[in-house]
Amino acid sequence: MAALPKIGTTVHRKIAALADLARFARDSGQGNGRRVLGGGRATVRAALYLAALHASRHSATFGAFRLMLQEAGKPVKAALTATASKLLR
Repeated sequence: MAALPKIGTTVHRKIAALADLARFARDSGQGNGRRVLGGGRATVRAALYLAALHASRHSATFGAFRLMLQEAGKPVKAALTATASKLLR
C-alpha cells in the first residue's frame, strides 16, 4: 500500500492501472490480439497476485468469485488477476 499513495483519492480503474492490473489494448491497424498487462508497478502486482491466490484458496468469497470466472471460460491467470483487482478495490 505504500507504493500506491493515491489509493483513496482516485477511481478504481486508475488504481488498477497504477497497480498494473488493467489490461491495455496494443492493437495496430486491423490486427487485434490478447490484451496484456503493463505500465504500472510490478512489485504491487506481484504482491496482489500472491494475495489473490491465497485468498481464492482460503476464502469462500474470493474462491467462489474465481471459480465463477473460470467456469465462464476465463483462463486461470485472468481469473486470478480479476481476483487481485477485487482485493485492491
